[in-house]
Amino acid sequence: MNFHPILVHFPIALLVVYAILELIRFESVRNLHYWFYVKAVIVITGALSLLPAFAAGDAIEDLFGNQANLVEVHSGFAASVVVLFGIVAFFYAIAWLEKDAHISSRIAPRFRNAWIALQRARMFVIDSHFVVVPAIIGLILITITGALGGVIAQGVDVDPIAKYVYNLFF
Repeated sequence: MNFHPILVHFPIALLVVYAILELIRFESVRNLHYWFYVKAVIVITGALSLLPAFAAGDAIEDLFGNQANLVEVHSGFAASVVVLFGIVAFFYAIAWLEKDAHISSRIAPRFRNAWIALQRARMFVIDSHFVVVPAIIGLILITITGALGGVIAQGVDVDPIAKYVYNLFF
């Protein structure tokens, strides 16, 4: 049985919701005490649930030998989604540890410089307006990956967006 379609829709939904939440830039919303945690739970859960979806897709890759190029492009975009949201989720996890566990005070002196560099990167990625960039790129990557996946499963004429995306690459 092919579990890939079952496994892939959950992280897609979570990560699309996360990206949309990240695009909400109203100060009144961003200052809500739980806003960080809502986004963190969604992106961390979404990124972690991408791993079995990607593995399931990788496992069935050989079944589509007649569409090898299409499958490779789809797989490449899927890997980009995993990496992008994995990085964002990693920085959210670091921020969560800092907020709730106050981990900075527990870092061994020999790792302090690395921790400071990690904190600066985290601040740049998720604590600034820059976070909109990975959110938008993530939405684009998910759209392309999903469209190509639809073409693999249903054919080029599955819908106009899938056909357009397919024609961009082939």
